[in-house]
Amino acid sequence: MTRPTVVGLVLSRHDDAPKISGGADHHAPIAGRSLVDWIIDAMSRSSVRHVAIIDPAAPAAIRANRPDGVSVAVVGRRDRALDAVATDALDTLIPGFALDDNDHVVVLSSDAPQLDATSLRHMIELHLDDAVAATLFQPDTGTTTDLEPDVIQRDGAVVSIDDGTSADGVLIIRGAHLAPAIRRASTTIWQREPRFGDIVRELADAGYAVSVRPAPIDVAPIASARDRARVEADLRDRIVASWLDRGVVIPDPRRITIDAGADIGQGVVLHPGSTIEGDTVIGDAAVIGPNSHLRQASIGAGAVVPHSVVDGADVPSNVVIEPFSVIRTA
Repeated sequence: MTRPTVVGLVLSRHDDAPKISGGADHHAPIAGRSLVDWIIDAMSRSSVRHVAIIDPAAPAAIRANRPDGVSVAVVGRRDRALDAVATDALDTLIPGFALDDNDHVVVLSSDAPQLDATSLRHMIELHLDDAVAATLFQPDTGTTTDLEPDVIQRDGAVVSIDDGTSADGVLIIRGAHLAPAIRRASTTIWQREPRFGDIVRELADAGYAVSVRPAPIDVAPIASARDRARVEADLRDRIVASWLDRGVVIPDPRRITIDAGADIGQGVVLHPGSTIEGDTVIGDAAVIGPNSHLRQASIGAGAVVPHSVVDGADVPSNVVIEPFSVIRTA
């Protein structure tokens, strides 16, 4: 059997005003990477090779810095119906997409950067195993981790879908059903943002089999500064854990901050209180900290940088910086 084609569709919650409550910029980087870039990274590591983004304000950098082998299309609404925009975006990536019943689309909001590749891969497999028209993975507000579906509906109405008005969760849907289901579900209360529960209800009412499951990871959208702080802390923990797995020595992981764009060599030691910002590069066997701050810096192999600030500057290999130094580009 041919492996199903899975495409990602990322929808901006507010097409004309990308803000979260409190006025924070929806597209501001979080843990050193834009919200959309986090999603693209998770998708690319889950074998999703084509991602369409419906959001005219999405940073242009996502097209230049996308992972190898991943195609990205960014389109805006321009007052067009969402189903038409989605169809155009997917057709830009894969001409003729959705003509085959073996095509599937992962649909989610752009303000869910906490989605990780392992969870997304698991959701895709669950959806394919259920062999349904669509699967809705909702944020689980309870304490259970049971991933058995709440509903697999083959006739009648779905009743166990959260009735909230937001685009919470992750929707995985057969490509042939996406545009028709959006068209049938579109009402004035959508206010230009998708309500995934409406799509699943429409499919169930039309007699299609659907599945509703709790998401294996918190995919509730960022709606406040408190939400953003919580998500950023989780993402930073994930970054630190990934460097530990690759052999970087971090004596106190709770007291290290590393941006997603950092490049850290083998045998590096990061002492407590240090912050690594931007696309900083640290060569093999360098020792950073304690309490050093590197921003867009390049640290040579074997260099030692204690209690210092390096901002946009280069530190040669095997150099020992005097404590409390401040090194900036001229």
